[in-house]
Amino acid sequence: MKRLKPYKHPTTYYAIVEHANQAHARRIAELKQAAKYIIAIERDLDQLAAQGIFVDVGEYSMHLRDCRPSSDLSGRSQWALRIATGIFSETSDRAVRAFLALGWIVERIDSDTRYANLLLRRPKTRSRVLLDCSAKLAQSLQPQGAR
Repeated sequence: MKRLKPYKHPTTYYAIVEHANQAHARRIAELKQAAKYIIAIERDLDQLAAQGIFVDVGEYSMHLRDCRPSSDLSGRSQWALRIATGIFSETSDRAVRAFLALGWIVERIDSDTRYANLLLRRPKTRSRVLLDCSAKLAQSLQPQGAR
């Protein structure tokens, strides 16, 4: 789809303020879209915070992402709440272990060379979260037959 106006980098005070307001409105819209998913896991987030594991609430976290397998793009959407825990893999691994200790199960692991995306699901619900973790932890979470 073609843009109606070409992008112009903000250079004046009013243009910078307008740009910031538009970014804020987009972020609020993302949070409203993810509201029921965030509310569904509030208790788990409280328990993580009690353990000293805090999740990022910035623009790269707390938004919905379609987590269908790439082989099944024609099927029904499966929404997951994307959660970031910081830039350090130790914090991400701690968050994954904490979610697993709270009873979440691994639904799918998408491995990369150094990092992996873990799709966790709460049993008997449609609640899903998408977390980053180290490739080493992802490999240890793989079922024995899948290695």
